[in-house]
Amino acid sequence: MASPSKTLRLLMPQWQGGNNGVYHLGARLLAWLAPQGDFDFAEVPVATPTDAALEIEDGVLGKSAILAQNRAARDIIQAAAPDRIVTFGGDCSVSLAPFAYLAARYAGDVAVLWIDAHFDLTSSEVSTHAHGYPMLNLLGKGDAAFAAFATAPIPADRLAYIGIDKATVSERSRAAVEAIKPKVFAPEELTERFCEVTDWIRSTGASRLLVHFDLDVLEPSHFRAQLFSNPEGLAEQFQASPRGKMTLETVVSLIAAVGEVSDIVALTIAEHLPWDAENLRKALSRLPILASPA
Repeated sequence: MASPSKTLRLLMPQWQGGNNGVYHLGARLLAWLAPQGDFDFAEVPVATPTDAALEIEDGVLGKSAILAQNRAARDIIQAAAPDRIVTFGGDCSVSLAPFAYLAARYAGDVAVLWIDAHFDLTSSEVSTHAHGYPMLNLLGKGDAAFAAFATAPIPADRLAYIGIDKATVSERSRAAVEAIKPKVFAPEELTERFCEVTDWIRSTGASRLLVHFDLDVLEPSHFRAQLFSNPEGLAEQFQASPRGKMTLETVVSLIAAVGEVSDIVALTIAEHLPWDAENLRKALSRLPILASPA
């Protein structure tokens, strides 16, 4: 009789990759909201956000902290030796350690479905924010210190993106995609039963699937707890970034559909920015009866 599979619920409230402390609360809320299940649980130690500015190290904001946290995640995962990992983040780079582990564990038998409004194929050559690096790193490319986690790089022909608005792709991203040649599905190209996606999964020959779900793939008016719904407005570097065009129901239905044709061994949910909860948290901390004594 085959032994039962082991699933690890990994909380990784990493915020430095997106240089936004609200990711720390967002990850914790995700883990609290999600079904607990009869799974092992571990939390990656992550420094609590402060008002201090992150330093740029080798072109990367908070590089040493991000690398240390990913090493801690890798060590936790290796000690637990799970068959499946659900990761609650945090910025997008939280997928690096769990996906790298599973790509090595099931070497030659994994494909990646990256559900996102952005490609996450950048490096420090073009961005200081590490949350744009992870998929390039998982291909064994990009900044060497991050790419080193991918001991079994994922082949580009086993990578598909869901949710990219092809009309708003920048020339830089277009060049990166043309060089790597992953499969790309725009929201309007998805059919009701997602046959185009399930057919692609079958075509890869992989029986196991790693799924990254970035919440900013969702249309901001449908889902507010994301970068583009910041009530104080967007930082200048994000104002031209593509917005998501999908609904939560569509993404849930998509993941359910691909789960029928492939064994989903990894699910990351990332980029949760609960602005209202964070603003309420700050407000409550200032109320006289609740505030800590001076």
